[in-house]
Amino acid sequence: MTFTVIDHGTWELYVPNPLPEWAQGNVLPAAFARRTSDGVDWYAFRNNAANFAKDSIVCTVLRDPSDGVETVKAVFRDETMIFPGGSRLIEVLGVDPADPKPHDVLAWMIYDPINRVLLPPAPPPVPALTFKKDIWVRATDEEAETIEQVLSQQSLRKQRIYAEAQYLDHADPLYGELYAGFVQAFGKERADQLLAGP
Repeated sequence: MTFTVIDHGTWELYVPNPLPEWAQGNVLPAAFARRTSDGVDWYAFRNNAANFAKDSIVCTVLRDPSDGVETVKAVFRDETMIFPGGSRLIEVLGVDPADPKPHDVLAWMIYDPINRVLLPPAPPPVPALTFKKDIWVRATDEEAETIEQVLSQQSLRKQRIYAEAQYLDHADPLYGELYAGFVQAFGKERADQLLAGP
């Protein structure tokens, strides 16, 4: 699906001085945002209907400071429902106006501000797991006894962690220790077979 993206810039939180009359005397203080490029106030921008296209979707986009990737977060059909303070505001054209859940279409998409395009989100990394039951199914009776011996040599804490877990996460440091014990007991090839993922 192709979308047209209108980039309304990045917005920062601020406190206007003086406060607008409508915000004075409120029990809960209003939050204000202004566009970093020209200082325009969010409420002044939002209240001008000419700033938004018919049937568009408005989204906040957050930038990850660690890698600079900008990801779509909040998604609304109604610009009065969104607040862009601390984020970029984009408007997306081309989403089916009859779609009751535009959030399902746009959330987590990656925004490229240079080319003004939305890209599919990167798939989350799939953890490498081994289900404990699979180890016992793969092991011979003799290997099962050896596994019990390897486990009994671990500290009580590690034995309890292993006993309570349903699966082993290959990224966990305890998995590395268990793998080393299996390699020592069975050799690398058989350890890889016993501890393989599903």
